[in-house]
Amino acid sequence: MKFRLLLSIFLLGILTFSLVSCFDQQLEKNETVYIKHYPSIIVDDETSMGSLALQVQFEHQKGKDEWTLVPIDAIEGFDYTMGVNYEIEIKKAQEYDEDLEAYMIKYHYLYTIKETKVTETETFEIPLKSENFEPNNLVSHNSGSGYSLLGKLHIFCFDDCQELEEALNTNNEVTGVFRHEDNENIRLIQLK
Repeated sequence: MKFRLLLSIFLLGILTFSLVSCFDQQLEKNETVYIKHYPSIIVDDETSMGSLALQVQFEHQKGKDEWTLVPIDAIEGFDYTMGVNYEIEIKKAQEYDEDLEAYMIKYHYLYTIKETKVTETETFEIPLKSENFEPNNLVSHNSGSGYSLLGKLHIFCFDDCQELEEALNTNNEVTGVFRHEDNENIRLIQLK
């Protein structure tokens, strides 16, 4: 009887150690990721509020046209510049967040493998208004500074400003096709 009890405790100890060892191996991992040259919009599930997000392709997504949206400041130490495609090495770590009282995946920038500036003719699309967002219009207008996306990216619309204003006032869904001006400015090419 004592032998069985000791054997059970011993086997339980080995099983526990094995599981903890496997779990510890998953707590940190270096990974090569790719980041697109333009942000997208991520929507908070609880508030439906939109914010700018990086489009990141992790190793398990490589070779597919599959991208994960992460908050624009989610990769600690990474200085993102619009208009540049990146291949970077990050450390993915599970860390305890005291504010949320939960473990979260955190990303830490390690180094840049490759960065490629896109051409001036490269276009990209960003949603500007959607019923999925709260508020549903992500574009604001200030008579002094013009139009901006989420108050962060200035939109140069030139001759298309009136069309932009009308689309935002009348359409439920509005997507802009843009080109890069510089890191904080985008040029509207057309509306969809």
